[in-house]
Amino acid sequence: MNRMNEVRRICIGIPRVLNMFDNYLFWKTLFVNCGFETVLSPESTVELFQKGAGSIMSENICFPAKLVHGHIVVLLEKGVDRLFYPLVPKAEQEFTHASNSYNCPVVSGYPDVIRSAIDPEGRFGTPFDTPVIGFNNRSTLKSGCRKYFKSLGVRVATFDRAFDEACRVSENAKTDDIMLQRQILDEAIRKGSLIFIVAGRPYHSDPLIHQKTGQILSDLGVDVLSDDVFRACSDEGGYGKLNFVSQWSYPNRVVQAALQVAKLPRCVQMIQLNSFGCGPDSFLSDEASSILKCAGKNLTVVRIDEIASPGSVRLRLRSLVESFKSLSEGNQDKTRPYEGYGVSFEKKDRTKLILIPWFADFLSPFIPGIGKRAGYRFENLPQSDSLSAEIGLKYGHNEVCYPSTLVLGDLIKALQSGRYDVDDVAVAITQTGGQCRATNYISQIKMGLMRAGFGRVPVIAVASGKTFQSEQSGFRVPQKRLANITIYAVLYGDALYRMYNVLAVREVEKGAAKRLFDKFMELGREAIEMNRPKDLLSLLKQAVDGFNELAVRDGDFVKVRLVGEIFVKYNDHAQAHIASWLRERGMEVVIPPLIDFIMQYFVNVRVNDEYGIEKMPTAERLMQGIYWTYLNSRILRVEQVMKGFRYFVENESIFAKARHAREVLHLSNQFGEGWLIAAEIAGFSRHGVNKVVCLQPFGCIANHVVAKGIEKRLKQLYPTVDLLYLDIDSGVAEVNLQNRLSLMLD
Repeated sequence: MNRMNEVRRICIGIPRVLNMFDNYLFWKTLFVNCGFETVLSPESTVELFQKGAGSIMSENICFPAKLVHGHIVVLLEKGVDRLFYPLVPKAEQEFTHASNSYNCPVVSGYPDVIRSAIDPEGRFGTPFDTPVIGFNNRSTLKSGCRKYFKSLGVRVATFDRAFDEACRVSENAKTDDIMLQRQILDEAIRKGSLIFIVAGRPYHSDPLIHQKTGQILSDLGVDVLSDDVFRACSDEGGYGKLNFVSQWSYPNRVVQAALQVAKLPRCVQMIQLNSFGCGPDSFLSDEASSILKCAGKNLTVVRIDEIASPGSVRLRLRSLVESFKSLSEGNQDKTRPYEGYGVSFEKKDRTKLILIPWFADFLSPFIPGIGKRAGYRFENLPQSDSLSAEIGLKYGHNEVCYPSTLVLGDLIKALQSGRYDVDDVAVAITQTGGQCRATNYISQIKMGLMRAGFGRVPVIAVASGKTFQSEQSGFRVPQKRLANITIYAVLYGDALYRMYNVLAVREVEKGAAKRLFDKFMELGREAIEMNRPKDLLSLLKQAVDGFNELAVRDGDFVKVRLVGEIFVKYNDHAQAHIASWLRERGMEVVIPPLIDFIMQYFVNVRVNDEYGIEKMPTAERLMQGIYWTYLNSRILRVEQVMKGFRYFVENESIFAKARHAREVLHLSNQFGEGWLIAAEIAGFSRHGVNKVVCLQPFGCIANHVVAKGIEKRLKQLYPTVDLLYLDIDSGVAEVNLQNRLSLMLD
């Protein structure tokens, strides 16, 4: 009893931010029924925002994320006993036909940014609770919550009752809200009244964020509802036709709203609230707009950040409402069903030439040979250039990340060149299926090709497993047939690139290391085309001997490690030629091997299984062990050969790197490079590489959480590391990047 009384006195501070707008009623009910007091931070104000502005780690992050800092500071000032802000990778799976129910990287990963940027425990002595909780199904939710509340001393029986009550209250509130909004919608349609569905994120209901959009519309005599009105709807056919990969919970609601508004009379219109820097919306808005255009309607996007004003929003909305009031139902354009992308890759297309964007010098040359082994004709496109960026911006959304812009530009540039028979080609892009918006590159490509007049060109999603939002009955990856040669190709390319980077700065004869690299890349390409993985090991031994024989200069060379987003890290043009610039100035460039990006999968599946994010059946668990043994045996064979290289440095196992990363952030952060950036920086510091450059595409929300967002934590743990973050896009001046590099090196 004494222990329970002590627990009852604990006051839990809950920030009024991001996904808390969706889940607060659940958490409030659960805490209260477990015997705790709760304090919710106040509504956002300019003053509150300014309280936390000094700890914001990235100016490129969205305004709702920036507001989190102020809410945390206010709660700390109130003197709460504990702060509660969980990591929530997945929301409720509301629409059965959606691909997934991820939260975006900002929503799911921002607690780790706060831990780094504000450090409530270290600076204020306030426990900061960030348990990993999944709302994707009830059993996962209960398991995660039970584990957390057990750590607070709550008995199982007490928790079980509280959990059931929290679920009941939360579900009833959602049902009541949907029913009430539905009644208003039906009545407005019956009367023919103008009504706007204002779609966005739950946190767009924050008055400082939405800039009084709802109040302005109401004052103008318009009925206003949120996209919640359609949360109980299901649209199997509509989702199947989307280009947009329906993987994020909140964007899925916006798509659902667009599909439903398109079916309703003209008096029902849609407005989308959009935060500047919102990565998912850069793909979503185009799709939602296209859906509504097919119904003779337009999507109005109200864009918001910290400098937006209600005055400008009011002026725009007044013009919008007046324009609709002047139109009659008879003025509505003819509607047509939304079909999405018009063509797919079918069996009859298997002989077509498949164009693929250039990725990396140490891997791309091998892709056509691997494709040939799979039964397809792949052709590498030239490396990206300034024209690629220009074309990508012209036909794509101007807020997608830089790699997506370059990829789209490369493909359209090739199709416009006249070199190819457009009716006899297809284009391909890799697809990961994770939280990062890279999964949605296929959406960007399809929309861009249609705008450029190439909507008849099939688009292929290349993935080792399931593909999303892409009909391609004629394309399958024969994993068993390709596994051995593909893994050896990656390891071989990694090894050559490691040796080249070491010797490029030490060579006596300028260009000797590059010529040797090119020679063995070509020999490797031939071995891969003939499907001879054993030849790659033999060639690697020869390459080691060749690099060992190069005449080198003595001396200590400054090592600069490049980490960051996978495309800009490995692609010379995408990284603004930074690696080349460093080599020319006598720096040894150290770049992590690509195999680590692949091997982190084995850590991720264990983490996801442990926290219920993706439960792993027993049979699959056994298969993971077989896959690990299979891959690791090949890694060890290549490393054994590499030990003969005179500058050999052993590469730590992925599980060792995960242990380093765990000190900085939670391993449930698996979007973008996930926890790998933290792991790499920690590993470099332990091996004496203390100059690190983190390359990020401008606006890459994933990296701004798991890279720039954890900068303070990294510097606290590894104070000797000189860490520089560089944002890169088509408009950046290379000389500015070089000046910042020079300052770091000096």
